[in-house]
Amino acid sequence: MEEWVTSVQHPAAPGRQLHFIPDPPHILKNIRTSLTNGGEIILPPWFVNQKALKFNKVSIKHIQGFLREQDLCVLKPAQKLTWHKLKPSTFEKMDVGGAMAVLSRNVAAGMRFLVVKQNCPEEWLTTAEFIDFVARWFELMTSRHFQTALSHANVEKYNDAISFLKSAVRLFKMLTFVKPGWKPIQTGVIASTMSILAVQEELLEILGFQFFMTSRCTQDNLESTFSVFRMKSPIPTPKLLKSIIKATSLAQYMRDIKGSSYQYDEADYIADFLDMETLDRFQKEVSAEETEDEEEEHFFQICGPKTIFIRALDEAVLYYMGGYTVRAAKKKFKTCQACVEPLLQCGENFNTHLQAFQEFKDYTGKSLVKCSQAAYDFIFFPAEVLFRSVFSDATEMPKSKNIVTKLIKMFPANSFDLPQCHNIKQRLLEQFFNIRLRAFARFLKLTRKDLKSDRNSSMSIEMRHRVDRLDKK
Repeated sequence: MEEWVTSVQHPAAPGRQLHFIPDPPHILKNIRTSLTNGGEIILPPWFVNQKALKFNKVSIKHIQGFLREQDLCVLKPAQKLTWHKLKPSTFEKMDVGGAMAVLSRNVAAGMRFLVVKQNCPEEWLTTAEFIDFVARWFELMTSRHFQTALSHANVEKYNDAISFLKSAVRLFKMLTFVKPGWKPIQTGVIASTMSILAVQEELLEILGFQFFMTSRCTQDNLESTFSVFRMKSPIPTPKLLKSIIKATSLAQYMRDIKGSSYQYDEADYIADFLDMETLDRFQKEVSAEETEDEEEEHFFQICGPKTIFIRALDEAVLYYMGGYTVRAAKKKFKTCQACVEPLLQCGENFNTHLQAFQEFKDYTGKSLVKCSQAAYDFIFFPAEVLFRSVFSDATEMPKSKNIVTKLIKMFPANSFDLPQCHNIKQRLLEQFFNIRLRAFARFLKLTRKDLKSDRNSSMSIEMRHRVDRLDKK
């Protein structure tokens, strides 16, 4: 690492270094672009041997093969991965979310499952290992929570993280490509990782910080701020920029900015009470409640029960969802040990096929909750069959707010009796059906319209502005 220089003497603080950190989100986008453009990556022998791989080539064709298999499933292991993400336009290449969807642990776990359990080509494992490695690198380089931050609080975890980052530098130094030549993504990964290693050493070892969230070294805040500023004018003048900053600051307290990069809660903004359009919307919502029961009955008459077939990959994802539902219910509702114990796997003989996807996804081996065989057989599997039988032909979300209650009433009785002290069975069904409704809504959204690039990206806004001007000439 000695030949790489990523810092200089600080001009205003003698004795300190000024570090230069290439933005990890931009690097991730470039890695995705390198793959989607058809670039094939050759992994070095030491990495291939370390992961016990038989092949050394990473290719977008392997991800495309996985996506074809995923398209046959209802419960998708990588639900954010779509064909649109593998064929991004010029503007969409700047979308970090699209890059994260391709280079995610869910994709890697799904590919491993299909190779091990469904006899898909073993070449996929090489691409899966590379994706998993890049996803882990990006997680450490953009940590936003104490659990993933660099800290001496857990020395073993800290040493593992530092060792991994050093191995990332080694890997990208030794990568080769089918099209020979040194690539910008190699420089980006190496320079940013070495800078983070130097910064964390200074913060934790010298200055005595308790932890270091590496996301503080990215350009996310700057990009989001510029996106909001350029909504009014893609290329604002200094005077206009000053006015936009004032208006934007005030708007954060008064009303939602449509199309912005921020996430808002469900509360009404103060100024919205003075908005006649908002008042009309509220009156329509009140009047709509009177016809909900009729719409609900009509919906269930159209979408009646049917015979359902569930694929092996669907079942593996469903088992993972079962464990997630148990964990969410424990966190959200009041429970006791008597309620929860029958729902958790405790050294029982289990169908290893079901839990394979979860094991591939859980890189620590103990981070994810595993539900019991009885909970899967008598709660989650029947609940999934019921949900599919009702929604298999649905083309829109039901407008009724009581859809979850209706589904719970339709749930078939079985011999799996749980303690009644905290009504845990109904809590689980409520949580599970809410999760499935959100997934179904996302599915409808993806099937109705193509995903578009982020309209608030600073570069995309400027480019569109210039294209519009050319069209008008």
